[in-house]
Amino acid sequence: MIQSEAQQSVPNLVTSVNAPSGCIPLVEPYDAHLRFVENCPEGTVVLTRISDIEPFIRRGETASTLFPKKITVATTTTVNDEYLDELSWQREADLIHKFEPTFHIPCDIPVYEGTDRPERRERIEGYLDRTVAVALELAETDVELIPLLKGVNVEEWRIVRRIFDLLGVEYYAYYGTQYFLSGAGFGSLLEDLRSVVSEMPDRKIFLIGLLAPDLLERLPPQVVAASGLHQWRTWVNLREVPAIVSRSRYESLRTEVKSALSEGQTPIGIWTGTSQKEVV
Repeated sequence: MIQSEAQQSVPNLVTSVNAPSGCIPLVEPYDAHLRFVENCPEGTVVLTRISDIEPFIRRGETASTLFPKKITVATTTTVNDEYLDELSWQREADLIHKFEPTFHIPCDIPVYEGTDRPERRERIEGYLDRTVAVALELAETDVELIPLLKGVNVEEWRIVRRIFDLLGVEYYAYYGTQYFLSGAGFGSLLEDLRSVVSEMPDRKIFLIGLLAPDLLERLPPQVVAASGLHQWRTWVNLREVPAIVSRSRYESLRTEVKSALSEGQTPIGIWTGTSQKEVV
């Protein structure tokens, strides 16, 4: 089913030219965060979770009414498993159709190393089917989709890569938050990203869950965008300093993240021949 659907035209996948880059703060649609966003510079891209914005969508808000018009909004389904369990692809497509973000990261599903291999594969294939279905449902909108790379090892990443090849995916999202929540940490994230880019060296990556410049500069150059929550709140010192100071501090973070992503990263070529994560 996946391959037959993937061979249909899916025109609303984001291209690497139009895709977000640099520092992308993850924001929650509450007063303090919205005040912070008001002071962000023109053209800032923010990421927000679909679970956080659903109540606002139900009362008629869109991306352009909830956030300042100068801000570009991306939505994501990388949220808690309980919410995902209740989220059908049809409901997701309806929410995004109503909210009208510029970008959307669709159809996340739980895929963990502790899950049996056959079940993981079934979930990944289901994820790919739903992603194509959402893409086709939103084909007549202006929303551009950023697909997720799912899987926990090279065998599973190759399954997704084959569909990415069929769809012509140039840019995708990778969920890094789970590495820190599980205790695996940055070292495991770095190892997996090295394996991923060895499989797909010509595609760009939006990394979710890491904004620390000193760590970003150690990542492969394919990582061109990064999003997180803790780092920007720490730098900005939200609620404790005047807005003008918050803006200045955010600009500093933004500059450092951009520099880390564009100048500090180690070329992928040095990893040729490194061992890849074992299939489990």
